[in-house]
Parts: sequence; C-alpha cells; structure tokens
Amino acid sequence: MKNLWMTICWATAAVYAFGTLGSNLNAQSYDPPWAKLQPTRTISFAAKSGASDTDNGKELVRAIESLVPGDRLEIGSGTYSVARFWDLNVSGTEAAPVWIAAGKDQSVIVTRPDNRQNILNVGQSKPVQFLCFEGIEFTGGSHGVRLGQCNNVWINRCHIHHTHEVCLSANTADTHHLYITRNTIHDGGGTAEGMYLGGNHGDVIMSESTIALNHVFNCRGNQGDGIEVKQGSWGNLIAENHVHDCNYPCITVYGTNGKQQNVIERNICYRSQDSVMQVQGEAIIRNNLLIDGKNAAFASTDHQGKTTNIQFVHNTLINTSHAFRGG
Repeated sequence: MKNLWMTICWATAAVYAFGTLGSNLNAQSYDPPWAKLQPTRTISFAAKSGASDTDNGKELVRAIESLVPGDRLEIGSGTYSVARFWDLNVSGTEAAPVWIAAGKDQSVIVTRPDNRQNILNVGQSKPVQFLCFEGIEFTGGSHGVRLGQCNNVWINRCHIHHTHEVCLSANTADTHHLYITRNTIHDGGGTAEGMYLGGNHGDVIMSESTIALNHVFNCRGNQGDGIEVKQGSWGNLIAENHVHDCNYPCITVYGTNGKQQNVIERNICYRSQDSVMQVQGEAIIRNNLLIDGKNAAFASTDHQGKTTNIQFVHNTLINTSHAFRGG
C-alpha cells in the first residue's frame, strides 16, 4: 500500500506539474459562447445589518426574481436563508444573459432552515435559459441546486456541500447546453451523488453539456457517485474534473441510446469503494488518470443498455485490484 501511494503521489504531481493528461487547452473553451458578454445593468445587493438570515433571504429572492435580460446582480457577504420552496424562473437571452454572482471578495452563503425542500430549484415550472450563477455557496436543504427545464444555464465557481441529498441534480426534465464548471462539490447526504444528471432508462436526458474543472469529493451516503450521467444522455463533455473519495464510481456514465457519444477526458479520479470510473458504452474515454478502486480502476458492463461503441485510449490505470474490467 505504501508503494501504491508513492506511485499515486508521483503520478498526480506529474499531471499537475507537466500536464501529462494533455491539459493544454484554454480553460475558457469550456465556457458558454455568451460568457464574455457584458451586462447592460449591474445591481449591487447587500445584506441588511441586524436583519435575520431569513429576512435577508427574502430580500435576496425578491432581488433575484426581479432581474431582466442583461442584468448582473452582485451580492454582498452574508448568509441568506430561504425558508419557502424556491423555483427560480428568471431567464436572459442569447444576447443578454442574466448573471447572479457573489461580489468581488464577498462570501455569499445561500441555505435553508430545514431539509424539507431543495435550496434552489431552477426551471421546475417553466423553461429557463441564459442564466449564470457564479461564486455562490449553497449548503443545507434537500438537494442543493436542482435544474429543471434548463438550457444554457451556467453554474461556475460555486461551492455546494453538506446537503441532505444530492448536491447538484438535473433529473426532472430534459436539459441541454448546461455548463457546470470550476465548482467545489462535496459531502452530500442520502444517495449522496455530487452530480446526478439525467434520469434512469432515458426518462430524462441531458445533452450537449459541459461538466469541466470541478472538484468533487466525499460522496459517501448510501450510494455516492461523484459525477453520474444517466442512460440516454448524449453529446456531453466530462473533462478535467478532480473526483475522489466516493462509495460508488468517481465518474459513472451510461449509454446514449444510439445518439452522439459522450466524451470523458483528462479527469483525475481516485479512491473509490467501487470502480474508479464506470462507463456502460457509447463513449470516448481518453487521457484519464484512474487510481485505487476496490473493484477496478475502470469497468464497463451492460446495465440499462448494452456495452457498445467504446473507445478507450491513452488512459493511466493504477490499482492493486483489477485495472480494467469489462463484460
């Protein structure tokens, strides 16, 4: 075991220092095409001194729900507790997105007083598009953030943790062109997935989305995948994520039901009580570093569909048990 961890430390250091996973891409290539558009109006919002977290939460919800295309809301430091069911239905346009962001050097925590509801639902009752959340911490509640009828929704540099169920989910309606980037996600409860994307048997599909540069860890609970992309979801890029310490695989991806392959590349994954990465099929898996799985470093098997159309190239597998298990 000592020699294994010496190898792990060496391999991981090599990845970060010399880019051995081929990570020479501009990180901005993972951002939506509208990422650099400038807002037409910037609004500052500050917590009221002496007000309760719940009162400040009510005021924050009002401010957010009044936003129109082109607005950027910059939120000041504080803890904002939202006690009611919150389904956000604010949308921007391709030329004028809506931005909800922590102000520069501000610590913004959004939470709930209990776990009877999710902290934030987006697009549960009507479609939402061209909306960005940036730099916000979500903790508590049932799910942390749950995406419904969403396209072109960007969650960037947020911190989602210590929820009572899944940290971030998109499993109630079809979604496309989601951008989930540079987030820190950990310590969910219940089934405890870091991200639960799409639905079983293709009932809900996520397509043409980007899941990149996230740090996901401590997914324990009674299941505990780090990043899980369900059956039928297609054309997605899962790239350069750092995922570790999971009960189930650090990254689990099912098949696409014959549609465009998913691409899984340049991820660093280690310490799983199952297989480090598990992919059913219809995927390109390349340039990943997979270390220390109780079952295997990489596994592929029939599950909700057949194992088919896999390209597995230039991956590094380090394990004391199986390196690769198929069939």
